Amino acid sequence: MARHRRASKSSTIRGPTVGSLLVAQLNSDIITGAKGLANGSPIGLTVARPEVADGLKGVTIRPIYPMTGDHHFNEVQMTDVFVPDDMVVGEIGNGWQQVTAELAFERSGPERFLSTLPVLRAGAARMNETGYDDTAAIEVGALVMRLAALRTMSLGVAAALDRHEAPAVQAAMVKDAGTRYESQVTDTMRRLTGVAARPGGDALEEMLAEAIVHAPGFTLRGGTNEVLRGVIARELGLR
Repeated sequence: MARHRRASKSSTIRGPTVGSLLVAQLNSDIITGAKGLANGSPIGLTVARPEVADGLKGVTIRPIYPMTGDHHFNEVQMTDVFVPDDMVVGEIGNGWQQVTAELAFERSGPERFLSTLPVLRAGAARMNETGYDDTAAIEVGALVMRLAALRTMSLGVAAALDRHEAPAVQAAMVKDAGTRYESQVTDTMRRLTGVAARPGGDALEEMLAEAIVHAPGFTLRGGTNEVLRGVIARELGLR
């Protein structure tokens, strides 16, 4: 007999993603619940490999459009979805370890701090054209130094995962620092160049406009900064 498990809507680290892997039986599992997935993915580690999403009866995929109108997120609704063993990701009963390892990759990858790198490059090029003072040069240099530090931190987490360690806290620190860095790049380059964010403008104006409207989504990918700081605080014994 298959087991029926209802998984509620929740944050990235909880919900059907973990539940489906934890409760899967030797023969099958039946999942009911909803999950928001990034990057337009129809289905992720929730119950099966991505290529089987369309073949699972009971799976409904609804696009989620941000204010930009781009399609990067879906809500996946699962209603009594039957999942055979050969569609389960990882080892049955080892769902928590599977998900936390995947979250460490997601939270510490370069995409967590490189989203606004084109803005930094274009802004620096504009400053070279229009001129800048020593203070502006120091601010840009500080952004580049922080980028180098984030890259080193990201590589450190990747190396730890390759050693089969569980650097959940280190990954949370990379993501928290990276999210704040991405917004700082946009704010700093707007101020130093004096360029207004304008859709349909020149290259830098367009980049700034896109960065501003996408900024609220930076913190959602892999968990909000508030959630991540809670993870770090628990490790430090502060909560």
